[in-house]
Amino acid sequence: MTGKMGTPHSVDSDAIERTPQQRQQEWTQFTDQWAQVYRSVYEDDQDVLAGWTDFVTGERLSEDVMSQWLECSRRRVAALAKRSVLEIGGGTGMLAAKLAPSVDRYVMSDPAAAASDVMMARATDSTPITVRAAAHETHYLDALGGPLFDCVVINSVAQYFPECAYLSFVLAQITPYLADDAVIYLGDLRIASLHHEQCRERARRLNPFASIDDIDGAATRLAQSDPELLVSPGHIGRCGASLGEEDGSQWSVAFYPRPMRSDCDLARYRFDAVLYRARPGASLPVAAAVTRWEDLDRVDRAGALHDYLRSGAGEIVSVPNSLLLGYGLSPFELAQQYGEYAVSIGLDDPKRLWVAASADALRFDVHANDWLRSSHDIHEPITVFRKRTSSASSTHGGGLS
Repeated sequence: MTGKMGTPHSVDSDAIERTPQQRQQEWTQFTDQWAQVYRSVYEDDQDVLAGWTDFVTGERLSEDVMSQWLECSRRRVAALAKRSVLEIGGGTGMLAAKLAPSVDRYVMSDPAAAASDVMMARATDSTPITVRAAAHETHYLDALGGPLFDCVVINSVAQYFPECAYLSFVLAQITPYLADDAVIYLGDLRIASLHHEQCRERARRLNPFASIDDIDGAATRLAQSDPELLVSPGHIGRCGASLGEEDGSQWSVAFYPRPMRSDCDLARYRFDAVLYRARPGASLPVAAAVTRWEDLDRVDRAGALHDYLRSGAGEIVSVPNSLLLGYGLSPFELAQQYGEYAVSIGLDDPKRLWVAASADALRFDVHANDWLRSSHDIHEPITVFRKRTSSASSTHGGGLS
């Protein structure tokens, strides 16, 4: 994740246009190679924190930071108060072990068999978790039977998807197994519009005495070669809209910062998204009254924000995220004061935050918001994969490089 380490190699054709069958094959090769990376990581090191490194520093993340990261996801999912959970890409089960004791049913899949082995070794009678070694396949769900899932967890996994279309494909595959009021939690997503800034920070760390031009050049190269998927809120909104088009269901979406106590890569450059499925005919969230941070009393804006929200008047937008701008308020401070679901990342500027008196005010109908269908920054690693494919084919006759 930069979070987790490793880079898959590629072994596919360098053709640009692909049939659906070719795309499926490409996706399978891409995900299989990430699975192999983590198979190796977890076979060599049974530590559940194995492979987790800071993107900016390249150093292994501390237990304290990882504990905050895990608690951030646990709180977010637990607050949804669901009872039947499907987790896709659960790894060694760090999150599953925290959530399973408080739900009726927990099913976890991961394509890396070694990771699943670690998880099964951790499962006990008090944490009944069904574990399957699988990637995007859903046939094992038919065999399991049981009630429909009211919560799907895809936490710190989507960055290992080849492109946004694959995310839509995975969500479409699981939709038939979802209850009418299900939620889909997409945790720890990387923010595409902050990608270059994140890479600049890493480039400065690697060469603190380089010129501005050299830093920019290095950051561009780092960004272009990044093997992970980075998205913007609009892409997640479009995924939700496509789900509704499949079966006529209604979906809304919200986007949240990662409120961690520590100022670190995982707190600055990540966000969570939650897709909410509504029962047919249910009313969806409506826009709330909006006031901008700049319009609050500049003598004590934090106090004015508090008074405004306490009155239940609506939401405050454009609050500076102090982790990214050096002034304003941090997601952690706001979440502590107003609750996890009362703070959103800014849809027009992820360096700023939105805060609302009601969590529902931060949910958006994916079918009614034009910004969800507009163009946004994105980095899809399938392009990196194809370049490595071409290089591997020409150098090694198509073998792994």
